[in-house]
Amino acid sequence: MRIIQALNSRKSIESLVLNKERELQQKSLIIRDQRKEIRMTEAFSLKAKDPNSRIPEGGIVKFSSDGITRVFNAQGEQILDVRDSNAQMVMTPSGKMIPATHVFSVPEDVIVYNSGNRDYYIRDEKILFIKDFGDEKDGDLVNKIQGLPGPLGNTWVAYAESDSITNPAILTSQLVVPHSPSTSVNILFNGLQPEDGSYIVQPVVAFNYNQHNGNGLRWQNQWTGASWLCDESVTCDHGDPVLAVNEGDTINGAVGRVPLPGPIPDLWVITTTDITSGQSTTYLKFYKTTSPSQVVTTYEIIEGYLDRLKISDTPFTNIVARDTSFNSIPLTMHGQYHLLDHPHLTGLYVDTSQSPSKITIFTDYSFSITTTTEGNGEIKPTEGEIIPSGIYSIKTNEDKEFTITPNSGYIIDNVLVDGQSKGPLSTYSFRLVNPEDMKDHTISAIFKEKTLPAIVPLCQAGEAFDATLYPQGWPQSDPMTFTCDWDGNGRVYVSGSSSELIGTHADDGFTVDTPNGIQFDAEGHYAHQHAPLDITEGMNSGSNTLTLIVRNYMGLSMSYGSSTGIGTDQVPYIVEINDPSMAATMRSIVSTTPQFTPNSTSLEGAAFTENA
Repeated sequence: MRIIQALNSRKSIESLVLNKERELQQKSLIIRDQRKEIRMTEAFSLKAKDPNSRIPEGGIVKFSSDGITRVFNAQGEQILDVRDSNAQMVMTPSGKMIPATHVFSVPEDVIVYNSGNRDYYIRDEKILFIKDFGDEKDGDLVNKIQGLPGPLGNTWVAYAESDSITNPAILTSQLVVPHSPSTSVNILFNGLQPEDGSYIVQPVVAFNYNQHNGNGLRWQNQWTGASWLCDESVTCDHGDPVLAVNEGDTINGAVGRVPLPGPIPDLWVITTTDITSGQSTTYLKFYKTTSPSQVVTTYEIIEGYLDRLKISDTPFTNIVARDTSFNSIPLTMHGQYHLLDHPHLTGLYVDTSQSPSKITIFTDYSFSITTTTEGNGEIKPTEGEIIPSGIYSIKTNEDKEFTITPNSGYIIDNVLVDGQSKGPLSTYSFRLVNPEDMKDHTISAIFKEKTLPAIVPLCQAGEAFDATLYPQGWPQSDPMTFTCDWDGNGRVYVSGSSSELIGTHADDGFTVDTPNGIQFDAEGHYAHQHAPLDITEGMNSGSNTLTLIVRNYMGLSMSYGSSTGIGTDQVPYIVEINDPSMAATMRSIVSTTPQFTPNSTSLEGAAFTENA
């Protein structure tokens, strides 16, 4: 009904505005700045409780690039000046914070008419007040307003936007009011915005929003519904009354445009209806779009303010766009996130996959990360609880690091993330910030047996003996005690070299005492070079204290480490053999070595070798 009334009275409104434009061209406004620091906290209104926010009937609110908003009475005399920087910053559905001096509460029975840089607020063919942008609407004023400091959280947090649509006449959708959050938050829907960003129109459902209900009372801890139009994010109007809505109410939002021919402004209609209670509120404005086939984007939006954002899932349903012939316009919606602008927010997600007419915005959504291993090792979160199933949850904008650890004797061969090779990583972190990351993930580690060198030198087996220190007939050498570390791999031998497995020169034999009480004896004086001595069974993984003693069984001249019996040309070592075939060969050699009988003048199986 109001739309029909507005269209029927359009010509008289145009005539009224034209006459006022001529009058303003002939009369100058009288500027008399009071230079007082005034703090403005409430939107401009004809019936604002705060006198600093009240607009006189017939008055003019004028903005200027010097950052001062001035109010004039019907006679053109200035009655108020407020620095925009002194006004309270207000979160608006445009996604930006703007000063309270640029926010207007408009009675429902008022029709707004745009003419160039002025908006006329008209009721019953009478101009109630004028909003005057001066000559700076497209220049310094915009930059100054957007440059004003304000609290964080002044952008859309999560939203779905469509591909641009041409010549829209109506956009509708429904929303069931969710549970009350613990923070101030705006839920916006049916937003239409031209590609040039010159305005955005939308029905809005808000919680704990710093609005006034037209009687000077603030809505606190309450869901409200209102209809908004923001012009270039310089000023924003919302219709009055503001509706009190409740959890579970079904809200219908409709944005309509009645295109009019020629230079005549189009009529924009924004209606917010609480279907549950039957209440509604409408805002009307004659505003000329760039062209009759204005290309616009539609939004389904959630906007947070200052605090952590956590409400129940918010589905927008029955989303329908139609053109001027009332034909349906296909919508292709894409989820968007401003996570990097809001690093404290986690769990945001926009599901656009259900159907073209349904969008769900989540504020506490979790995806899964499934961990699997192949071989000997494990994957577990660097911090937090280890879950036996190996399936962990992660929210958007949340960091979760995993540590990959092989078992003893194994190494990391490869790590696969979502099936893609990442190489032998020891840690990997997930953080979901981009739309393509918003899915379940997998991480898998492949372990393989560690490839060890065939021979690993562990330690030097004491010092080489000098034959001159042990004359013939000396019964026994002094013990040599030393420490040797072992990693528990392979077999352990006493060798005459640190780089190969060879026998040790000694006249006569020698013994090695190990830390667990086992004594190992090399064969007696069968040859100058004794076969390598396998002492594995006496070793412990870790540190070992060993004692080596050279024996003088025959009462002959004695040496250790000398191939000639004189001097020292060989230093004995304890070595680790990791080559199974090499160890097996040595066991075979040792098993066929003739045995020497101590204190005997005969040898079994062989005679003394040269230099015996």
